[in-house]
Amino acid sequence: MRNNLTDTQIREFQEIIRHLPYEGITITKAAVSMNISPTTLYNYKNGLKPTEHKYKYILACLMRDYPEEMNRISVIMQYEKQLEKGE
Repeated sequence: MRNNLTDTQIREFQEIIRHLPYEGITITKAAVSMNISPTTLYNYKNGLKPTEHKYKYILACLMRDYPEEMNRISVIMQYEKQLEKGE
């Protein structure tokens, strides 16, 4: 199976997972709500590349189950990008 995810998508995906606990969502809680192993999410957070199918599934579940938190994470990530650029 080909993985068409870009490095940017993978980095952003990892960053989203890293931000979950700051929004009050443990990685274990998120994994259970998606019916996947917490170890899987921890592995993705720590550098394992998900398949394109898993990537889309996890993001869709996070948006479905935690829309407000995902919105805040998105805003924080955009702000962090601006800080990196010096804007």
